[in-house]
Amino acid sequence: MFSNEVSFVFCATLFAIFFLAFFMRRMESPLAKEFCEHTQATLATVGVLGTFFGIYIGLLDFDVKDIDGSIPKLLDGLKLAFVTSILGMALGITYRTFSGFLQPEEQKEASSDEFLAVLKGVRADIQKSSDTQVNLLTDLKTAIVGESDEDTLLTSTTDALGDLESTEVLHELGEALASRAIQNGIPMNLIGGLAVRLSCRSILGQVPTLERPIRNVNFVAYTKDRARIEKLMQDAGLNADREFNMANGGERIVFLSQGRGAESRIEVFLDRLKMNHEIPFEDRLDMESLTVSPTDLILSKLQIVDLARKDAMDLFAIGATFDFEPEPKDIETPIVNMGYISELCAEDWGFYWTITSNLRKLNEENFSSIPRRYTPKFKERISTLLSEIDSVPKGFKWKARALLGPRVRWYEIPKAA
Repeated sequence: MFSNEVSFVFCATLFAIFFLAFFMRRMESPLAKEFCEHTQATLATVGVLGTFFGIYIGLLDFDVKDIDGSIPKLLDGLKLAFVTSILGMALGITYRTFSGFLQPEEQKEASSDEFLAVLKGVRADIQKSSDTQVNLLTDLKTAIVGESDEDTLLTSTTDALGDLESTEVLHELGEALASRAIQNGIPMNLIGGLAVRLSCRSILGQVPTLERPIRNVNFVAYTKDRARIEKLMQDAGLNADREFNMANGGERIVFLSQGRGAESRIEVFLDRLKMNHEIPFEDRLDMESLTVSPTDLILSKLQIVDLARKDAMDLFAIGATFDFEPEPKDIETPIVNMGYISELCAEDWGFYWTITSNLRKLNEENFSSIPRRYTPKFKERISTLLSEIDSVPKGFKWKARALLGPRVRWYEIPKAA
């Protein structure tokens, strides 16, 4: 990566100046003395220069319309900025503190007052460097988001760093629970962002901008297994959200886990995913699988009326990973079953409208943060699915509802979790 190469160049330069200064202290030439006198200032200057290079790299591909996609690039640039600045400051302070030990013997007699003066100078250097870092961050925030919202970038960056740890914690927790369900013979499959992360590892590894924070863990299971699921969660140290479960126990149940300073929420949908539209799961869960099928996974995203960017990126990951086929060729090969999706759309006009509207949005989406070589295949599959859905005959009830169109609300408003 470009920023890594630039980081290496700046770090190598800083160490070269540092060691060269110690070597030249034993030389008597005026040039050597001049070099040593300005070594600390030179180290600080090169460090600050690296900081500005890091900021430039971070801003180079920053897109205010795609904050999530730009954060990894911004963090890459900020890494260079902080590494060079801190290294320059550290080497400068180290040089100033210890260079006196290499002076000739007759120059080594220093009073306690002189030593205290050195320490005060070091403290002043640290304070000055800290102030420089604060000023640079302020300038960077203002350059990107303007004066009125200058805290947004720092907040986003801090949140992104926190999300990395949170995502790994939830990943481990979700995968462990799904594995334990398999061991206990309970068909309980992951759905949502974590299911995408597990099902689409290959494309996420190739296209890091498709990676996104995981903020919850969602499963689908059968009502008949509820008692076994509750015991599994209890054995795993999770606590049932009794108030929520009493009110919504027929549709979904929630469990809470306190870990690493943050509360994790595990939600289990029973028999169906009921959000903007209803996705049935009768006889569709796999007792040997961590996640739901690619077909159900893509439906869980396409049924969202107000499709967020994170959901669009999840849909890209699914569409770029799995083949779209009219029907399964064999049990072993996971695919997106266009025949099954088309049948569901032919039964319910509202479901059809949301699914096809989102597919058209995906076809028109630019996906600027994703390398172009991945886009054509994805959009070809989306277009094929659209054609397949439209080719299936629709019944009288469907056509009657179509006459009203979107003037009448065609979706449900999900219950707050």
